[in-house]
Amino acid sequence: METVDQFVNELIKLIPELNKFFEGTRNYWYPKNAPLTLFFSDLAREIIELNVVDDLKIKLFSIIELGVSSSREELGCAVATGFLETYYFTLEDNGKIDDFFWKIVGEKSKQHIVGLKSYYDGN
Repeated sequence: METVDQFVNELIKLIPELNKFFEGTRNYWYPKNAPLTLFFSDLAREIIELNVVDDLKIKLFSIIELGVSSSREELGCAVATGFLETYYFTLEDNGKIDDFFWKIVGEKSKQHIVGLKSYYDGN
């Protein structure tokens, strides 16, 4: 996945309810674009609030892994630091990190989370 638009379009195809979020964000920031990390952080919160079913979460994290692994550094960094960190820490703060989460998260995403947790835990 090379562009933010491609990434967003894949998410909308998977979860059409996100279109309202994207339109609202676009209108709020118009004529500029939302800062990517902030945009992806807000997106993570939106997806958590939607409480999508497990089958969609599996597909969602396949797309997230493509974003994190993007050869376009700006996209990969924003998805990792914006979406992934917000999603993980929001769930962790609410005691909702479980084995299912670790099964669906991709390898590069998992490495990012584990490295970040290690940093925060002082290891």
